Amino acid sequence: MFLVEAAAIAFDRAPGLNRRHWGFARWPGHDRPAWRQMIKQARERAASQDGRKVTIIGGDIDAAAIEAAEGNLRRAGVYGKVQLRQSSLDKMMPPKGKEGIVVANPPYGERLGTLDEAEVVHHALGEHLWKNYQGWTGWILTAHGPLVGKVGMKPAKRIQVFNGPIDCRWLCFPVRKREP
Repeated sequence: MFLVEAAAIAFDRAPGLNRRHWGFARWPGHDRPAWRQMIKQARERAASQDGRKVTIIGGDIDAAAIEAAEGNLRRAGVYGKVQLRQSSLDKMMPPKGKEGIVVANPPYGERLGTLDEAEVVHHALGEHLWKNYQGWTGWILTAHGPLVGKVGMKPAKRIQVFNGPIDCRWLCFPVRKREP
């Protein structure tokens, strides 16, 4: 869903713009003409951004995850605005000559894999960012605890969130060259 949110922000698409029915439309006092006007304005804003040049790339090693992402992008009306790649982490490379933001949600051994496997992935992710994404900013969503240190870089920012019942952190890593 990160890809859907990124594309929606980049192309100024209001959440749920493709929905046809909203539960609140039956509420007493719902102002149908005002709502229709807001939807019209939101569609006009989105249409005005259709030609915008933004590079959004998403990837996963799992074909089922790519298929699910395609469905989510279609439902959100942003399919075709995001490049999807079935790829291992080490094959995902940044576009040439650009800087940007990398967002990653690696497994953290809670629902997928073991903690030992998650530690290996977190370490590999940190190494990959360091070697290939200089000048970029990395945001990693991970479980709070030992995985935070496995990335190999000190986060500039930590934001506590919950992924369902799992205590997690958004970690921000500005990927900058180390001073000699």
